[in-house]
Amino acid sequence: MKIYYAKNSNGKYLSADGQTRYEKFCGRAAYTYLKSNEGKEKRFAKISDADDLNEVFLEIDTDSIPTFRVDERREQYVRDTKRESGICVISIYACEGQGDDDDKVSGEELIADESIDLESEALRQMDIDTLRRALKSLDENEMELITALYLSKYPISESKLARKLGVSQPMIYKRKTAIFKKLKKFF
Repeated sequence: MKIYYAKNSNGKYLSADGQTRYEKFCGRAAYTYLKSNEGKEKRFAKISDADDLNEVFLEIDTDSIPTFRVDERREQYVRDTKRESGICVISIYACEGQGDDDDKVSGEELIADESIDLESEALRQMDIDTLRRALKSLDENEMELITALYLSKYPISESKLARKLGVSQPMIYKRKTAIFKKLKKFF
């Protein structure tokens, strides 16, 4: 899901330095905002990693765009080079602990375990990537329903979710089934 943070003096979200306020837009609200005259004048930079489930965009000043693009190209070059080389880069500091002798490692922990079936691990990773793409196809309401039922730390039952949303349990079941059909197209 794409999430946009636009500068707004009355915004609910505060920047890390505490100087700027932002308003959050996602789903239909983001689409409407970006199509508006105000939204068309704004420039957004993607700030989320490729591994994140959501794509996060932050409004940036026009003056900052060239600097941001240079940094973005450099990061992409480093990612591409690492991927193409096939080499796993490990920091020299990875073996250091937090000062306690029991906390330090010898480096053996960083050597690949050959007892792991790489083929099944690769297939598992492909399934995870497919699931991420499938979940990105859901709109905000669908994602909230699936999160509440399955992905949250404390999932709730269909009947509890129905009471919380003020709808019937069969309605939740029907929506869940429709979402599963949508997700099943990816597998």
